[in-house]
Amino acid sequence: NWDDSGKFRNNIGVVIGDKGITLINVLYEEVLDQLLAEIKIFSDKPIQFVMNSNWDFHNTNANNALKAKGATLIAHDNIQYFANTVTQITFQDKIILDIGTDKIIAYRSYGHSMGHINIFFEKANLMFMSDSYRDQWMTTQGPYGYKGHIKGIKSALAMTNNSTKFVPGNTSSSVYVNKDKLLKEIEIRKSFVARVTTLQGQNLSIAEISQDNLIKQLFKDNYERYPEYGRDLTSNVRAIQYGIRLEKNQGKVEKMQEYLGLYQLPNKGVVEVFIEGQYLFARS
Repeated sequence: NWDDSGKFRNNIGVVIGDKGITLINVLYEEVLDQLLAEIKIFSDKPIQFVMNSNWDFHNTNANNALKAKGATLIAHDNIQYFANTVTQITFQDKIILDIGTDKIIAYRSYGHSMGHINIFFEKANLMFMSDSYRDQWMTTQGPYGYKGHIKGIKSALAMTNNSTKFVPGNTSSSVYVNKDKLLKEIEIRKSFVARVTTLQGQNLSIAEISQDNLIKQLFKDNYERYPEYGRDLTSNVRAIQYGIRLEKNQGKVEKMQEYLGLYQLPNKGVVEVFIEGQYLFARS
């Protein structure tokens, strides 16, 4: 990181292969020269592959510049639907890449966003979680709700072992964590869901739920950036409420059928409405 403490910060990966370097996420184009200078300290090989874990700007902003330098961009299919994101090779469920020194397995996590992937280095026994797991704050759970996000964490645990190092998406006091921290995160989210469900049943507002002492204590005890982010928990509460609604509406596929198809907008743009996993989505 080259920014001031407390600003937006995230982790990237740099792995040396036989013919070039693989980058896991790319930061911003304005700091690309600094990043490449740091990489040159331990390798003169070119950037061969770039893997975007999701469509966040801090993970994709330097894509075009690296593509111009000869790198091949790899991401989930759904990243192409996010504005101004440059892609080349995309995949739906899983891609395996052999870089000689290691084998990379990237797969859809179903957490955080429609285009999020977990990225595993088999020989190094290292899993880049990106926004599937952050240890300094509760990351956005995404379109599949809290159960989808937990699915992403469990999928990472299923293909790893007790010695695996898990790299969080954003910088914290830990460079990496072990499986116990991921299991703990699942329990934190379940506790949060249970408490929000209880308070919602008492007809409390989002603002009132966000001020609940048990919820504030849960975040304070488990996330080191609570002093910075804990002032406003309303977005976290809204996310859980979304997940609760999602569960209630699941399985009504027959009723959704009437909405499927292509819709032309007044600005000539086209939106496609489709069903995936018993849920209705739109993309353009």
